[in-house]
Amino acid sequence: MDQSHNGNFPEPPETRPSTIQISRLSIALVERQLKENRINTMRSSAERGIHLVCPDRSPAPIKIQVKGNAGPKPAGGKGKLALDWWIEEDALAGIVALVDLSTERVWLMTFNEVERLAEQLTLPCIHVHQAMQLCH
Repeated sequence: MDQSHNGNFPEPPETRPSTIQISRLSIALVERQLKENRINTMRSSAERGIHLVCPDRSPAPIKIQVKGNAGPKPAGGKGKLALDWWIEEDALAGIVALVDLSTERVWLMTFNEVERLAEQLTLPCIHVHQAMQLCH
């Protein structure tokens, strides 16, 4: 007898969010965490690579580029679990927000800090990689 007819349905395959979903969820998470810390933000669509703007900061608004991950993946497809982000070097953001949606962690850093952490400088992009240590 076919299992699909006896009420024992096979588990659906795990689906990962699309790149657009990851981006939208990451921006929303950064926005929420900044708001929780009383930092006002606005979404930006006017400038390439700028996702959020903190308009109340002086002397000029702070521009934020958000880069997200659904969660850690095996490095190189088979290695240790890791997070990685590709950041456009020519973006006009003063702050980069790196996001891990699986843990709702957000790291905010200046563009200079991102360059120092970069594993790879492949212009026009910067590759930031973080190996994960899992605690049991």
